[in-house]
Amino acid sequence: MRAYRYATMRNPPRSPQLQQWVAAEKINNLTVLSMDVNDDKSIQDAVDYIMTNEKQIDALVNNAGVGSWGALEELSMEFFRTDMETNYFGTVRCIKAVTPSMRKRRSGTIINVTSVAGKLYSNFHAPYCSSKATTEAMSEALSQELIPYNVRVALVEPGIIETPIFK
Repeated sequence: MRAYRYATMRNPPRSPQLQQWVAAEKINNLTVLSMDVNDDKSIQDAVDYIMTNEKQIDALVNNAGVGSWGALEELSMEFFRTDMETNYFGTVRCIKAVTPSMRKRRSGTIINVTSVAGKLYSNFHAPYCSSKATTEAMSEALSQELIPYNVRVALVEPGIIETPIFK
């Protein structure tokens, strides 16, 4: 049985380095789909495409993220909304799109990538830390809800990693 892998991102053509990495690592059977975690239709289109071609989704990895920084009193509410919309609500949207089929099949894994910032809070990162802590709490509650359906929920809490989020 061949394993098929799907990756999603908002705008695949803007990331030619992904295709270079796939080629360099000799990753077979990878399809990159366009998906915006802030858009219900975009998520459903990607899930529908995978379900049509594969009939099931075995694992979901939620790792989309944005980060705002600055003094809380000086940040507009838009910074908080942006971080929550992508980091928390985007994760919830993706989970809601795949959970029904996992529950029905009584099998699956959901991996939510949060951050050490969801547990250890730092100055000037209130929007980001808040969104990651909220995602952690939701993940813990969800894991209990899905136990009877044999669907696992896991958290990955990376430390500080230099990614484009720092730019």
